[in-house]
Amino acid sequence: MDISKISKSFLDNINDDNIKALIVELLNLIEEQNQTITELREANQKLRDEINHLKGEQGKPEFSRNKKKDNPLVSSEKERKKTKSWHKESKKDRIIIDNEVKCELSKAELEKLPGDVRFLRYETRVQQNLKLVRENIKYLVAVYYSESEKKTYHAQLPSDYQGYFGSSLKTLIHVMTHVCDVTQSKLHQLLQTAGIEISAGSINNILLKQGTTYESERQAILRAGLAVGNYAGMDSTCSKQNGQQLYTQIINNELFSVFSSRPGKSRLSILSVLQDTEEYLLPMSLNADATKLLNTFCLSQQDKASVCKLLEKDKVYTRTQVEQIIAEQLPTLTAKKNMFHRLLEALAIGYYHNQTTYPKAEHLLTDDAGEYKKIAFLSHSLCWVHDARHYKKLSPCIELHRQIFQEFTKQYWEFYHQLLDYKANPDENNSTEIEKEFDRLFTTRTDYFQLNQRIEKTCANKEQLLAVLKYPFIPLHNNASELAARRVVIKRKISLHTISNAGTISRDAAMSIVETAKKLKVNVIDYINDRVSGKYQMPALADMILMNSS
Repeated sequence: MDISKISKSFLDNINDDNIKALIVELLNLIEEQNQTITELREANQKLRDEINHLKGEQGKPEFSRNKKKDNPLVSSEKERKKTKSWHKESKKDRIIIDNEVKCELSKAELEKLPGDVRFLRYETRVQQNLKLVRENIKYLVAVYYSESEKKTYHAQLPSDYQGYFGSSLKTLIHVMTHVCDVTQSKLHQLLQTAGIEISAGSINNILLKQGTTYESERQAILRAGLAVGNYAGMDSTCSKQNGQQLYTQIINNELFSVFSSRPGKSRLSILSVLQDTEEYLLPMSLNADATKLLNTFCLSQQDKASVCKLLEKDKVYTRTQVEQIIAEQLPTLTAKKNMFHRLLEALAIGYYHNQTTYPKAEHLLTDDAGEYKKIAFLSHSLCWVHDARHYKKLSPCIELHRQIFQEFTKQYWEFYHQLLDYKANPDENNSTEIEKEFDRLFTTRTDYFQLNQRIEKTCANKEQLLAVLKYPFIPLHNNASELAARRVVIKRKISLHTISNAGTISRDAAMSIVETAKKLKVNVIDYINDRVSGKYQMPALADMILMNSS
């Protein structure tokens, strides 16, 4: 008999409970061994390839695979979305008309028509077009000379004159770089083809010079977004600066998206991003909240007492100051790298929760990464889609386990849709029933042990996954942050890395402006041109965030 084809009906026909339990144990052991063998095969192949590379040979060639069969999709888009009827929307109503041309019959054509013909109506035909036209202007500036004063006088240049490169050209450079993700080398080729004499260095200088203005706007967007937002979603992804690893943190909600890159992605890095400061200047304080966290983080009573003697209660220090004090007066704690880092985290969180100088992230929505824990002031919500991915990664080889997995997965998404319905119409009585359903579903014990382990982990995150019952405005997933993270990934794939810190800051600030403008339905090209030209006729994005929240 093929063991992999043992199904639920086969087990139901066994009357002896001991034999049934033994078979269940055996099937799970086979399942576990199958997974281990698969992982070992992959690891062995990697080692063989590496040995071959060291010998100057080639590793195993990679062939294009059938993704559906060999790389099971872990996306949950199909399950989490409710089916909606689709109909094609008219686009003509959204098209901005710049010019109108009437097409009339000529007199000769009218004479050829029947005598009783009369005008009936105009029918509309719309054509969209875009022109990229070079406009190099030579200004002949009148110069006058006074013999008596020995002085020259120049006629005034037009107000839109900005030097060797005009505002429209600068706008095009920013749009192509930050909106269209065109590399500087390709942009250089485009401009030269269009008849613009400009060097690659000039393009880079134009981008970096405007980066300072963008950065001040990015800071204002973050402050406004945290001040008015009901929640903040966060995620991170890797980026590079001159070959060095960075981590770009994304903070966002429906009104804004802000990007900020740091050398690390620890809890201290996230706190520095949320307060828009450098890590070495991160404020810290030994207050009541910090003292509680020292117990939570399991700092020894002896070390805790020593720290309380060294640091003044409620006094604000920078990270550099704390590190210097501890290194000089309590070097034994500095040597305990893990505990010392926990101390810094406790002091930083203690200050953050009690400070009033910067808007706090009261409700935080993230994946289950440990660095995001303890930071939120009121609630920390976890993403259901991230939780579902762990289930998607299970690939049972036994028919019994496949049946159990399919049945549980169906119940899982039915519960998710219950939460969606609750978000649409919050009801306290319904909230209690949903919580009971969570307890029932995620305390389930099945004959598929790997599934049981995953269910237990979901159950352990009950408070974070059900935060929506108390705060219905919080989304059930963190997809918005992941979509924003893709912008960083695309930049990394196209340009690999930034060269300088100024380039990294400029890139993050520009992405923040572009993505926030999209969310506020602001024309990105118009906004960039308004800033580059120095007109500032359009309100700042930070002000628009405040207006949209009221």
